[in-house]
Amino acid sequence: MTFKELQSMLLKQDYMISFQSDTSNKLHTKRCTLRDTPTKVNQSEGTRILVYLVDDKRYEDIRLATIKDCNPC
Repeated sequence: MTFKELQSMLLKQDYMISFQSDTSNKLHTKRCTLRDTPTKVNQSEGTRILVYLVDDKRYEDIRLATIKDCNPC
């Protein structure tokens, strides 16, 4: 999945994304979005994406290569 594809999806609806943490190597599954967030973020296309974790009420920087699964909520 490319940066643009994921960004477009997350701007339309929330997704449950399973990804591997860069710091702990643990697999996390979180509800993520880019719509209706506390702060609008401008992002350039790259190997990482900054998403808003709905349930944790915080932002997370996810490396695209660590995403294992992505399903609409």
